[in-house]
Formats: sequence, C-alpha cells, structure tokens
Amino acid sequence: MGFRSSGTKQGHSSAKVDPDNAAAFTALAEAQEKVQAKLPTDRTELLAWCLAASRKTLLDVLATCVADQLDAVRFDSKPNSTADRIAEAVSLDMAAWFSPTETFLKRITKKMMASAVTEAGCAPEIASAILGVPKAEAVQTAQEALQGKGWLPPALRIETATIATTSEAAADADGVIGDNEPLGDEGEDDGQALESVHGPDNDEGQTDSNEAVIAAE
Repeated sequence: MGFRSSGTKQGHSSAKVDPDNAAAFTALAEAQEKVQAKLPTDRTELLAWCLAASRKTLLDVLATCVADQLDAVRFDSKPNSTADRIAEAVSLDMAAWFSPTETFLKRITKKMMASAVTEAGCAPEIASAILGVPKAEAVQTAQEALQGKGWLPPALRIETATIATTSEAAADADGVIGDNEPLGDEGEDDGQALESVHGPDNDEGQTDSNEAVIAAE
C-alpha cells in the first residue's frame, strides 16, 4: 500500500467507479465543483481572492485540493499508517461510502462471502446457504444479508492498531510509557484476497476523497 502527496494531480488510474463506491466519487466531484465556483476565472486575481477570503473558505479549498492528491490505494496486506492516521483524524467512516453490492460480491468466492456475512454477525445458516447454492444465488443472498450491516473488506478498514502503535512509540520517546482473524480456512488466505476490493478471484469458473473527499481516494 502506497501513500503519495504531491503537487501533481493524481490520475486515479487504479480507481474505478461502480455501484459499490459511487457515492464517494459523486461527493468528490460535487466538492470540486463547489470549489471551482468560488475561485476567480482570471488566474491573475487568485492571490487577491485568497487574501480577501475567510479562513473557513480557504480551509475548504485547501482540504479539497489536498484530498485530490492523496493516494492511499492498498496493493498488498501491509498497513499504511499515514493514510490510516488521516482517516482517523477526519473520523472517516468508510461504511458510509462503500456498500457490498453485486458488483463487488461477484468478484469474490462463495467462501469469502460466507466469511463476510459471518463477520457481519449474520446467522450461521446464511453462511451455510451461501456455500450450498450456485454463485449467482450466493451473491444475491450475501448482498441481502450484508445490507445495512456496515461490513467492509479488509482493504477499506482503518488500521487502528497501527495508529496506536505509532502513538505509543511517540509517547515512549517523550518518556511516557503507553499501555501496550483472518478469514481464511483450509489453507487458503481469503483475508488477503479480500484486501483487493475489486481484485479478480475465481469461483466456479467465474472471475470474481474533508471525509467524503478522502473516501473517494
């Protein structure tokens, strides 16, 4: 998982808009349009506009511009403490910006779907039903079971343990002593596979960016 912040606009080449995450991309586009509407069309007037703008307006513009430069895409199972700390700082709730729809579920195996509904606190018989029906039916069952549960694939979860470890290390440096399940089974690393939110997976022959702005990243 990498993290970048630069003056060059990110192309979001690895990002794909689909029903799972459309709300985040829509919010990002709306935020950018609002900022664009506030800025002067003549670039030579930008400095004067900034000097006259309120602190809140400047912070809103800055937040939108910076958010569009953040790239917290996860390519492997390693945590990204910087991205996670930003998410924590803005109280980012990814469950508000991602929903496990058919588009997502058809990309993962039935075993992963069963693990997901189990994690979400659904009844054990739902997981059993998912494993015992064809893939298309399993997707429908999992989607209905996960609706409103707030379940997230590992790649979209904030690594709070990483944040705590970083904070403890900083506290120790100041002389303060801080208080110090994978989804897989049968030898398969399903947890790691789920960390690729839209990564390919096979099952029965099928190939399985403030807060709103950062969510789209």
